[in-house]
Amino acid sequence: MWQQEFFNLKQETNTVNIYIAQFKKLQRKVAIPNDLATAITHARYCKIEKAMTTSEKNYVNDITKQLAQLYINSVMT
Repeated sequence: MWQQEFFNLKQETNTVNIYIAQFKKLQRKVAIPNDLATAITHARYCKIEKAMTTSEKNYVNDITKQLAQLYINSVMT
């Protein structure tokens, strides 16, 4: 049954792409919302974020804040 396959589906040591392929194979057996592409993008993002060091995360956060401030400045002028 697909439910059993779903509960047994784990990433384990597989890459995100292999895990996604397994999930898509299971998806063909059942109706899953069309927002799967968003879920896949989010899964990839989470995998990348877990691999980043704290200093890398801080750097990305700093850049994000700077971009937000640049956007605010451009709207205000």
